[in-house]
Amino acid sequence: MLCGHGLFRAYLHKIGKLEKPDCVYCGNDRDDALHTFFECSRWIEERQKLQSEVGVLTPETIINVMLGSGVHWEVIASYVETILRQKKVEETKLAARETAT
Repeated sequence: MLCGHGLFRAYLHKIGKLEKPDCVYCGNDRDDALHTFFECSRWIEERQKLQSEVGVLTPETIINVMLGSGVHWEVIASYVETILRQKKVEETKLAARETAT
């Protein structure tokens, strides 16, 4: 998550795997880790649940919050895993539809 590698369309675009770096969920022009975990409207429900447990998170505070408590570490890690798992499922379905057409 912190390095921005993985199932982020901006990264996949950068390495030549995708034509465009945009977010397929909300139309933002750049789907990267910052957008996915802190901004994208697709994940608002998950983000609200997370913040109800650990407080408001920003890119500047997330590391301190994670390191401040084992419980916070687990909750944030679960948030990230949940989103990345769901993105993988949805991206796989999207790629299959694009291949079929």
